[in-house]
Amino acid sequence: MVTHGWVDRGKDRFSDDIAGAIKERVDSNEWMCGYFEWDGAMVLNSIKSAENARDAAGPQLAKAILKLGTFEHIHLIGHSAGCWAIDSAAKIIEKQTQAQMHITFLDAYVPRKWDRSQLGRLEKTKIKFVEQYYTKDLTFGVTQANLPNALNIDITKADPGITEHKFPLRWYYATITGNYNKNDYRFGKKLYNQCDGLEYGFARRDRKSTRLNSS
Repeated sequence: MVTHGWVDRGKDRFSDDIAGAIKERVDSNEWMCGYFEWDGAMVLNSIKSAENARDAAGPQLAKAILKLGTFEHIHLIGHSAGCWAIDSAAKIIEKQTQAQMHITFLDAYVPRKWDRSQLGRLEKTKIKFVEQYYTKDLTFGVTQANLPNALNIDITKADPGITEHKFPLRWYYATITGNYNKNDYRFGKKLYNQCDGLEYGFARRDRKSTRLNSS
């Protein structure tokens, strides 16, 4: 499940594109893929957006997923303020299921004075993997903090253009398809998603799980 951040939508945007790209590469008999569009993102204040994501959107997402049935593995992908939505949802889901949890934060937005150690801090799940891919851009440091409970990977140098807040979305999509979106000026540019022999992005696997690269 993929979700967007502040002043953004899901349909016909990156969340929709990423979910669609994953759907084309997994067995539809085993995986359900989709995007989550949450109310409260389209507000003037970014902090209020993060609050809406954490307090309202997250529980709404968790409720929707739990209604779908019992899952062996759940992969939640969120951008910016939307990271608080998937984090909140994951904490609710883990209390009610035995599912393996995989959380992918893309340029997680952490408002000043908020505790970044809250993101990705799952208590009960025995098999879990939490990762964050971020860039050093013009968001004044609020999306560049290493998260204590995640594998943090700075992909700033992988950006073939001007580094910006949404690059991790573009990059993550490219790690699924093997190239940047055809509507992106980065299309055709070299995709960097390996370091010291390890693949990062959608292709990354946790050695403890055979399905940790799927959604």
